[in-house]
Amino acid sequence: MPDFVKEWFSWFEKGIEQVDQKEKEKLFSVCGMHCAETGVIKLYKDIYDKSCNNLDTFFGKFEDMKYVKGKVITPGKVYEIIFPDCYCDLYTKGYVHTDSICECSRQSILYVLKTLNSENEYEVEKLSTVISGDKECRFRVTIV
Repeated sequence: MPDFVKEWFSWFEKGIEQVDQKEKEKLFSVCGMHCAETGVIKLYKDIYDKSCNNLDTFFGKFEDMKYVKGKVITPGKVYEIIFPDCYCDLYTKGYVHTDSICECSRQSILYVLKTLNSENEYEVEKLSTVISGDKECRFRVTIV
């Protein structure tokens, strides 16, 4: 990786740490949408269709998957989506070291859920991230 690219991302990290949450949401919503559209949206759509459009069943089906796990916390209301590792290329290739970049994942989850069922309103909360030293990336989804 060229030194300039490494340096640029370190500057980016410092800048993103200074941006308020609403601005991060705007910035990373574009990233999250495009990340989801690279292929995972089709996978989630297929699982959702096979779940008869039921989120309890949908999140339950993640138990058989390698790269994502799901948990029903409160049926029909609260769920968790868990990634056993960080799959963000910006992290795995050593470009970023701050979990501010995980706003992209949060936005991706929101985008996927809204695509699957636009009738619901969702809140997604970042609970833990591999980048910040946790053992997994965990997000809580609440239907509001």
